[in-house]
Amino acid sequence: MADYGGQVSLPGGRSDAGETVWRTACREFGEELGCTTEYLQPVGELSPLYVYASRHSVTPLLAVSSVRPSFDPNPDEVAELIFLPLKDLMDSESISVGTLRRGATYFDAPGFRVGEHFVWGATAMVLAQLRSMIHEIQREQIEEPWFM
Repeated sequence: MADYGGQVSLPGGRSDAGETVWRTACREFGEELGCTTEYLQPVGELSPLYVYASRHSVTPLLAVSSVRPSFDPNPDEVAELIFLPLKDLMDSESISVGTLRRGATYFDAPGFRVGEHFVWGATAMVLAQLRSMIHEIQREQIEEPWFM
């Protein structure tokens, strides 16, 4: 995509008139990744965030599936699929890397590495919040076991 070329991002897009956030997420996931969404089960929402660079509000949704979909990415929107195992997300360390924005503005961007890719911006914020939530759940399970 012209506005976001070269950036690592999660599937997403604008809602159609009368469409729920969940329906938008499923539609965009299917359109971008070329796969069925019938096996997706909603788990919850992360905190909405406003992305100043694009002037859009983002509502990240979490879903699970009992079946791994077959992917056939839309080449107009997806250059490469990058899989990030949850263990790798949990083990990743935040770093800051010098970044060029639209080839002109240089700045340090907080984010983390996924293989040879640098994840930053809204995608890094969403994944960092997910990682933080999982860490909190793990802490609660250790500190306050449900059994006595």
